[in-house]
Amino acid sequence: MAPSSPDDPLAFDPAVIRGSLSNGLVYYIRQNAEPRERAHISLIVKTGSILEEEDQRGLAHFVEHMAFNGTERFAKQEIVEYLESIGSNFGPDVNASTGFDSTQYFVELRTDDPEILEKAFQILSDWAFAITFAPDEVELERGVILEEWRLSRGFGARFQDNWFPLIFGDSRYTERAPIGLPEVFENAPPQRLVDFYERWYRPDLMAVIAVGDFDPDAIEAKVRQYFAPPPEGEAGQAAAAVGPPTDRPRYGVPEHDEPRVNVFSDPEAPGTQVYLLRKLLPESGDDLAALRRIVAERLAFMMLNARLFERGQAEDPPYLGTIGLRGSFVEAIDLVQFAAWVEQDGVETGFQALLEETQRTRQHGFAESELAREKTTLLSEVERVYRERDQRESADLSQEYADHFLSGTPVPGIEAEWAFYQALLPEISLAEVDAVAATWSEPGNTVLLVMRPEGSGEKSDQDLESELQARLAAADTLEVEPYEDEVADVPLMATIPTAGSIASEEAIESIDAVKWTLSNGITVIAKQTDFKNDEIVFGAFSPRG
Repeated sequence: MAPSSPDDPLAFDPAVIRGSLSNGLVYYIRQNAEPRERAHISLIVKTGSILEEEDQRGLAHFVEHMAFNGTERFAKQEIVEYLESIGSNFGPDVNASTGFDSTQYFVELRTDDPEILEKAFQILSDWAFAITFAPDEVELERGVILEEWRLSRGFGARFQDNWFPLIFGDSRYTERAPIGLPEVFENAPPQRLVDFYERWYRPDLMAVIAVGDFDPDAIEAKVRQYFAPPPEGEAGQAAAAVGPPTDRPRYGVPEHDEPRVNVFSDPEAPGTQVYLLRKLLPESGDDLAALRRIVAERLAFMMLNARLFERGQAEDPPYLGTIGLRGSFVEAIDLVQFAAWVEQDGVETGFQALLEETQRTRQHGFAESELAREKTTLLSEVERVYRERDQRESADLSQEYADHFLSGTPVPGIEAEWAFYQALLPEISLAEVDAVAATWSEPGNTVLLVMRPEGSGEKSDQDLESELQARLAAADTLEVEPYEDEVADVPLMATIPTAGSIASEEAIESIDAVKWTLSNGITVIAKQTDFKNDEIVFGAFSPRG
């Protein structure tokens, strides 16, 4: 049902069964047939490295590792051994990850055997409430985590060491990278792992998400059985009991007026890249007005990216490739990113092009013809998703519900979303998208990071930093001409070629396809599938180089 006013909350997708248990744990359950006879079941915990105390740095990640090394029902490696015995491979089908603000566990498994589903809920319940932290297993796992830390200490870690202070400043996030500190995870007593687990693995910070080819009512019963305390369910562990709400702190990222600039040269840098960033508070609305803001911003980026692409097709382009987008970064901030990949000596030229295009939108906005074109494109994209709604993978739906649990992202369902887009797009004005674009050049909370191979370019890192800082400070004084939308109304092919014919046809039974030999000698192999609605995929190659 559509909201009666823009401020009314959007209804949640009616295809999802949502609920909460007496201990505060929430759940999302959705029947979905892709892939067939499979289910994706996850445990999401609003607990990450940001909550670690100084002597626990790295222990949120360590706790996640220990979930696979012994629980109340499963000793040592039994969880992985059992899941692999039923065809669920560690990595793609069974895994976990720890971030700054959350920890996520998932299993993907068969649904044709009730015993398998039963075991899956026992595993997730134990991860939530009953990891054992046997001292001998803790000692063994230290080496595994140390090796993971060592493997991570290449270019990526050095880049992160430059990136985090620029983005986070004096925030706690700067000092809480999820991998942690070797001096902590190599020496922390097992009790400190237990302390972190017992304090932060609380049911009111948890969600269970189950999406797959199953009976939703039966799955809901399993959630209550394994995650609710008596008498509602059978989770008898002390950690599952009803208790006072968990006081989970939230940490912000300090604002700053002056732009922060860093040029990072490294011998292992894969190329030369320019990142112009703005930090924004996350979009927190769950009403029609919030959806309208999201759609207007999406249109603005589509128009900007079309301009950037066009400029990149010039005879002597200022960059090799570029993109603008907005995305969540941590709980406290989103990032608006303008990224350009440039030649080694092209940092100044590429950066100047980014500045000019963002300033062009601020000073002159977009054209009505651009907006009309991207509205048509966006509506077509949403319609495609709507038409393929019965082919969405369970893992994708599961992540959508996880995002809702963690950040409140609206989930009206594709049927309602398709109706909203049809109603909203004609109403969104050029002034709305121009207002979005104007925020990209607002002062404050701006970061510029340049990454390049060591020894590239004529200027030192310090000299290049100074020049870029000056250009960024003077961005508002740039004078740029309005964009001229000159899309020619011409056919894709000026001359339609003369049609040939199929000279021969042969069935390829092993792959249920057909082979055609055309009159010009070209071989065509065609196979009909039902993977995607309204989609034909072409590919071509020649056997000679």
